[in-house]
Amino acid sequence: MVHALTLIVILLVAAPLVRFIPLTTLAAILFVVAYNMSEWREVRTILRLSKADITVWVMTFALTVLADLTVAVEIGMQNSASENEHQLWPACTLALIFCLQLSTAATT
Repeated sequence: MVHALTLIVILLVAAPLVRFIPLTTLAAILFVVAYNMSEWREVRTILRLSKADITVWVMTFALTVLADLTVAVEIGMQNSASENEHQLWPACTLALIFCLQLSTAATT
């Protein structure tokens, strides 16, 4: 309870001061936090998995960057639920079509 109250007080006092922080500084902080959360050491382990698992991982990663986290998780779960590689490729095609439509919509 004490932690919650302390956090609320800090939020109410410090929130007006945030507008003085340059956006580039906030972007740099966000970049460092995202890099530290990514666990790059695990990539070696992931690359030792099967082709289907690597495809799901790459597709989910790309969709997270290019589209939306919700879409990426949904398509990643659908792909990982498929039982073998032959069922995975139609979902890969759908994800690629979605990304192309998203990039086309963003440019217009």
